[in-house]
Amino acid sequence: MDEATELQAVLQALAVAVDWRTDQASRGAATEFLEKLKAEEEPHRQASIAAHLVNSDQPEHARLFGFQLLQNVARSKWQQFPADERRRLAVYAFDLLRRCADTAGEPWSIRSKAAALMADIVKHEGSDLWKEMLPSLLSLSAASPIHAETVALVLQFVPEDVTVHNEDIEGNRRRQLLLGLTTTLPQILPFLYSLLDSNFAAALADMQQSKVDAARQHAAAVTAGLAALGAYAEWAPVPALASAGLLNACGFLLGSPDFRMGAADFFKHLAARRAPSDDQEAFNAAMTSVADSLVSAADASLDRITASAGAAPAGGAGGEAGGAGAGGGGGGAGEVDEGELQFAERVCEAMVAFAPSNLKRAAQQDDSRYARFFHAMLRFFECKFFPLHALALQLWLVLLRESAQSTSGAKDKRAAVILVPPDFCLRLLDVVADHLPRRPGEGEGEGDDDAWQEEFTNSGDYAQYRSRLMEVIRLVTQQQPLIAASKVASRIEAAVGATSAPPSPKAMAVLEGARMLEDAVMAAVPDAVMAAAAAHSTNPAILADDLGLIVEGVLQRLLCVQWSDPVLIELHSHLLDALGPFLKHSPPAAALVMPKLFELLGALPPTPLGVEPMLRPERSEDRLPRLQVCTSILRVARSADVALVPMLKAMVDQVMAIRQQQQAAVQRVQQNQPGAVLHGEIILLAEALLLVAAAAGPSEEAAVVEWLLAPIRAQWTDATWQNRYLSSPAALAALLLHTPGSGSQEEADCWTVYHTTMLLERIMRRAAAGGGSAGGGGGGGTGGGGGVVAAATPPPSPGTGKADGAGEGGTGGGVSHCVSPHLHWIVPPMLRLLHCIHSLWSPQVLASLPPALAPALLVGQQEKAAVLGQAGAAGKQEGVPLLVGGSGGGWGEGGGGMGGGGGEKQREAAALAIRRNWLKCVRDNCYGFLGMAAANAPAAFFSLPEPAVPNLKSLGSVTPQQQQFVLEVRAALADSVASMEARHLRLLQKLVLLPLVKACPPNLWPLWLGTLLPPILIHCDQWLTATWQRFLQEGLAGVGEAGGGAGGKADGSSGGNVGGERERERRGALKDELFQEKILRDLTRETCSLLALFPVLPQSSSLQAASIQATASALIMAGVTGSSVAAAGGAGAAGDERMDVHSVSSAANSLLHFLLQQHPEAAAACIRVAMAAMDWPDSDASHKAVLFNSGLVHMPELLAEPTAQPSEPAAQLREMVGRTMFAAAVQALTLESNAGIQAHIVALLRDIYLRLGPLTSAPREVLLSLSIPPEGLASFEAALKSTGSAKEQRAAFRTLLTGVAGNQLKAFAAQRNPTTISNVSGVIRTASNPSATTTSSSIDQSGPSIGLASFGNMPSNQ
Repeated sequence: MDEATELQAVLQALAVAVDWRTDQASRGAATEFLEKLKAEEEPHRQASIAAHLVNSDQPEHARLFGFQLLQNVARSKWQQFPADERRRLAVYAFDLLRRCADTAGEPWSIRSKAAALMADIVKHEGSDLWKEMLPSLLSLSAASPIHAETVALVLQFVPEDVTVHNEDIEGNRRRQLLLGLTTTLPQILPFLYSLLDSNFAAALADMQQSKVDAARQHAAAVTAGLAALGAYAEWAPVPALASAGLLNACGFLLGSPDFRMGAADFFKHLAARRAPSDDQEAFNAAMTSVADSLVSAADASLDRITASAGAAPAGGAGGEAGGAGAGGGGGGAGEVDEGELQFAERVCEAMVAFAPSNLKRAAQQDDSRYARFFHAMLRFFECKFFPLHALALQLWLVLLRESAQSTSGAKDKRAAVILVPPDFCLRLLDVVADHLPRRPGEGEGEGDDDAWQEEFTNSGDYAQYRSRLMEVIRLVTQQQPLIAASKVASRIEAAVGATSAPPSPKAMAVLEGARMLEDAVMAAVPDAVMAAAAAHSTNPAILADDLGLIVEGVLQRLLCVQWSDPVLIELHSHLLDALGPFLKHSPPAAALVMPKLFELLGALPPTPLGVEPMLRPERSEDRLPRLQVCTSILRVARSADVALVPMLKAMVDQVMAIRQQQQAAVQRVQQNQPGAVLHGEIILLAEALLLVAAAAGPSEEAAVVEWLLAPIRAQWTDATWQNRYLSSPAALAALLLHTPGSGSQEEADCWTVYHTTMLLERIMRRAAAGGGSAGGGGGGGTGGGGGVVAAATPPPSPGTGKADGAGEGGTGGGVSHCVSPHLHWIVPPMLRLLHCIHSLWSPQVLASLPPALAPALLVGQQEKAAVLGQAGAAGKQEGVPLLVGGSGGGWGEGGGGMGGGGGEKQREAAALAIRRNWLKCVRDNCYGFLGMAAANAPAAFFSLPEPAVPNLKSLGSVTPQQQQFVLEVRAALADSVASMEARHLRLLQKLVLLPLVKACPPNLWPLWLGTLLPPILIHCDQWLTATWQRFLQEGLAGVGEAGGGAGGKADGSSGGNVGGERERERRGALKDELFQEKILRDLTRETCSLLALFPVLPQSSSLQAASIQATASALIMAGVTGSSVAAAGGAGAAGDERMDVHSVSSAANSLLHFLLQQHPEAAAACIRVAMAAMDWPDSDASHKAVLFNSGLVHMPELLAEPTAQPSEPAAQLREMVGRTMFAAAVQALTLESNAGIQAHIVALLRDIYLRLGPLTSAPREVLLSLSIPPEGLASFEAALKSTGSAKEQRAAFRTLLTGVAGNQLKAFAAQRNPTTISNVSGVIRTASNPSATTTSSSIDQSGPSIGLASFGNMPSNQ
């Protein structure tokens, strides 16, 4: 094909490609033809065709394509031309640039392409061409403003990307070009100043003469000049920019509406520059000019924004709530220009970048610059437009953090640390207090919240913003505690004085802001300072006396407040519990606050909801104040537990009275009368009592626990009650089928079970393990704590006694856990309850469940949202009352959902949600109790059902009763594991199995762990293997549920219109996929965490070791052989030191060795999971899997002397580890998810190779299968033998594998960070030796594939 014909074909293809009427097939063929032309290897053909296409007689789309071809030649094929041809091409490009500028009406797109082509040629040809052509290029600009704009484009494009890593430009050539650019700065910078000056003046003159077209051309030249200047601002010496007048010019252009954005961009690039080592004085002077320009521009822009918004300009240096500046009120008084907001944002960004690096330098000669700069940034912070407020927040955080490091004595690399003045700290607290209670969609006036609402796409963004505000308070408080405390006092005084019943929304917002400010300030005061303040220390260094007086003044003001409105009482309790850090060190103050809180609780009206929440959301707000006051009591008890010990008797009396009210309420509800006290309130108060009792001492704690558990014992030990509700899954189903809100006995019993399990879990969590948490023997010096508590504690019920004084743990000498004496009657009914709950998911029981209960077994939208981190939106999505189990237990109704009672469908949906959440929370509470009982009271737990023994050493021989009890534990926890959902199994492992395995004494492993672990481990092996295989093949986890897939509609809600229903279904399907994957990963991680314990837990020497032959034989029978486990692969991490801590002797005394000996099927399942987990793309699970595999490598079975019989069991085990596990570890390195843990995988490879290499040839054969030549492998082995350093041996493995696998080992892929040249000195230096800086990789990244793919096709072992 001749050149003319080929050119015509290209033009036709371009015409087809850009014609919108062309059919898809023709357009695709044309595009393919053009792409082949761009990929042409021969550069001369491309250059020839492109030279014809860029001519002015061609259509614009053809010319643009021609420039693309020329740029492609310059970027990727420039070095293929000889030197003379490269020069001719450069001359041609310059002539083409001139012709484009000369042509009248030439589109900007063509001129910019010509400039980009010239810049690409300069970048790849080098600095010599740049120096040669620069005079001609600069002289070209004198012809017209269009020529000046074109030249400015070239000046912009040449230095772009030169200061950062660029794949197209080799490192040495890049440095040479940068050096050439630096040497020509004396010509370039004055030229740019002249261009800006002359064209700006000409544009103004033309506008005055109404020459609009000419003015537009000059304005375009100014804009191009500013863009070019921005390309030099990041690296050109700052003094050179200043001496050329460019700082003053851009500072002036900040006031021009047409050019201010470009000038602001220039200052943004310049703001964070670091000072050179050779001309710091000139640099400081330049930065002073930058600071003045930015502050002036910020003030002017904020004044315009304020005027447009209809607010008064910012005033003085102080002010209470609301502040001044652009953040004042006035919602919607006027529309603010969008361009003005963008400019203000750009200036704010520049100031944020400027302050940490250069503000100190700019203010060296005049400290008043600090105040002006801070004032401008404070106005940004006060601004009601969120982008400006958020940017200023970033800077204030940076400044406060540095200031905090300085005041705390921490060393800082920079000697210049900026201290925020106290008056600005005061105003910062004002702004933060105004914004803390403000949520998206809650503006101060109509229309002023839109900008804020759009900034928060989800609750996570809003939570992050709120946490930054809280950090501002914390940092200010740590540096200025007096100022922060005085601000709290003034805000509370103003808020309380302006509040009346019923409170207005504005008054509530102010009060809530004061409460949040108080909470954050009190928590941020250092504990030592707060202790000194409570003691009225006169130390002038911390002014603690003044601080104590301020806090006491706040307390006195709050104690004098008398509010009757429930909402105000709720906030009142908040305000009181926020003083907890002070109450901790002031027993007299705590003695005043606690009675006040009980007084507030008594002032609230009885809850008109019966014993538990009914389907009446219009009354859901009535119960929140009571729960909040109880929560405040708990918070104060947590903060001031020791200080409250003298009040324990009074607190018990108060709770006793409330408990009697609850019992009376139950009777009234059964008689269809209004109730009074909810179970959730009792749980909160019980937790508070436990905290104070733990501080009082072990005897008081045990007495309080006995009193709290006495009513529960009466019910749980009742055989009639157990047979009625816990005898079978059908009995439990009947309990759950009560009508919510009916007030029946079944409903009362249902909620009693729920709150009983919650109370038991909270008692176990709060009770101090092994004695009091603070008070030691009885409250310390608080005045006879033991006697006070004894007088306050009701006598125990008959048949029970106090906890003895024997030690709980194996070390002896401590005090037994206060719940230990009660485990023998708590745990058996709890196990029966769990057995019934787990059995509901079994196929036989599930098929017989009533239709009203079966959907409750499916996962709800609330739980899905919680798993995915979107719990905040769950209530709205589900359309039913939002039931949450907070710290106080008790079920609360959310605000919405039912809409005043709703219809029958809404009531059914609410009942479904209640049943679903009842099952979840009861199950989780039981899990938590059992796990903590095993961990905190092991002697009592592992002696069940016998009475508690003093310590683990006192455990005698296993009795038949204990054997039967362990079988009951297995029936409750493990017998239904095959039908258990993954989400339940994950929690069972995390909350029960992990603490139980850690706490179980070795002499009880055969009884407990040998009974519990095998069925669970075998099920996890089967389920995880199948589910991960499906997930990796299909991309869907397919985590099934009872009654259907995880994507089934579980909330019972009804759809709306068809389009909206389809969109909801689409979003629901996506959420289901994410939920299923999350559950799969979570269960995998928990399983691998459990496995990681097995190699490290010590085993009792009393266990007799089985023979190696028997163990390996059993493993083979269980299916763990070199061929059947070949499905393994993946990745892992073991920690820097791997498992070197394992000697053969310690491995022989581990739980893993116990399983290998006595439960080979379970051990086989563990090995299969651990090996397969290395091939699953989850680095957390892989980490734990490598821990297990490293422990397995140290098992004595593997190190037995080989015999002449290759089928000998120990040889089979060595073959499995040496071949299959070794190959799986190599395959693990192909996963990119293992990039962070690849060093630990190599450590596992090294261990296998060195330990098993002398006993089996399997590891060597695996390496040979990777196409490693025998001589290369021999050299590798010689290198291993020549050094005893583990580090060098691992390095040898890495070199060997990367040499043959190249880029297939994605875990080895280096994460190359771009290297940026942030500063170039004005001193011209010679280029460094190129040979000294060039690097080459020893790894061939483009070689043929090796045999690693075969590892991915290993058969799966189900």
